[in-house]
Amino acid sequence: MMKENVAASRRNEPDQSYLSNYPNLSTSSPGHPFAISLIRAELNAFGINNTPNYSESNLVAATFHPSKNHIPDILRSLLWRSHQQRLVFKTFMALCNLNLCSLSALNHPVDYYTVTPAASQLHKTLMSYSAFTPLYKTGSKVVPLEHKSLEWQEFSYPIIWLEVMILRSTGRIGDVFDAMTASGFLGNFDKAHFEQVPDLEKEWVRDVDALVGWQPNVDP
Repeated sequence: MMKENVAASRRNEPDQSYLSNYPNLSTSSPGHPFAISLIRAELNAFGINNTPNYSESNLVAATFHPSKNHIPDILRSLLWRSHQQRLVFKTFMALCNLNLCSLSALNHPVDYYTVTPAASQLHKTLMSYSAFTPLYKTGSKVVPLEHKSLEWQEFSYPIIWLEVMILRSTGRIGDVFDAMTASGFLGNFDKAHFEQVPDLEKEWVRDVDALVGWQPNVDP
């Protein structure tokens, strides 16, 4: 990969100030029934009750029977997660617009628990972007949790999803990283970290069936 050709990043750190202003929600609030329904819909949509290795297990356990005290923390956590997903999806769509990714990569669900050599190398390389650093921090490091019992260990699914979309779409890995860095969606680009990852260019091959999962095509 021509590392010296990586475009200069706009170096915009993701703004997460919205989390500190999130309102509390009591059982007397008109929004309380809606909050409960939203939380349960999230659980049902992703089928996470059947995922024993889910890295947000403590948070998930609380969502099965959310108490009034836990609701604000759960909603803050879901809001934070949605912002991480938005950054990743914006990046994916930008790559699609440049013909560097394909919507056909969405045809199959993703296997989040199998690691291939190509996926591992791509994962390490994607960690050069500062937007992904918070995904590997515990919950209270990124969200102002009032109840530490809801702590989670990491939320790595968005980065895994993006690497699978890239694996299924293209072999033009140099162009992919040039485009992602130029977009600025993923924050600062750490060139020193990038240069420590083994070069992928010589063996990079598109794999349209990379990491196909068995679950319905609804991804975290």
